[in-house]
Amino acid sequence: MRWKPLADVQGTVVLSFARLVSYLLLAFGVVGLLMTGFDYFSNVTGIPFLMFTINPNTNVIHVVAGLVGIAMTAEALLARRYLLLIGALGIPWAVAGYIIDGTMADFFARNIALVNLHLAISLIALLLVFFPVWPRLIPTQSEAIGPAA
Repeated sequence: MRWKPLADVQGTVVLSFARLVSYLLLAFGVVGLLMTGFDYFSNVTGIPFLMFTINPNTNVIHVVAGLVGIAMTAEALLARRYLLLIGALGIPWAVAGYIIDGTMADFFARNIALVNLHLAISLIALLLVFFPVWPRLIPTQSEAIGPAA
């Protein structure tokens, strides 16, 4: 038996997750901008949306991250770089959210639910980048036919 090429397995998983994150960030940002508009761009209080607190500042960041992700998910290598970018920027973003949440310095107007979402997306993205999915064993064509007589 031979290993299935890692690029096939890893590329599919990375592309799928990168596309999912890109579309969700874009949708979340667009819907958020429709709700908040551009008034009070860095409002400390924010506006409730589902279980999150949003403001135009975070919505623009989500729209930009979603558009960049959609552009970078054309192929697996770019999608992997996008996940690295999301993970590398998302971890400090989430840690800062835990530190400044609820203070007047919190110009992103984030709550713990949104911080947890950013942290989860960032950790999964970094896991996919640095710890690839293991390939599966598949028989080669000659092994599937059997030994030569």
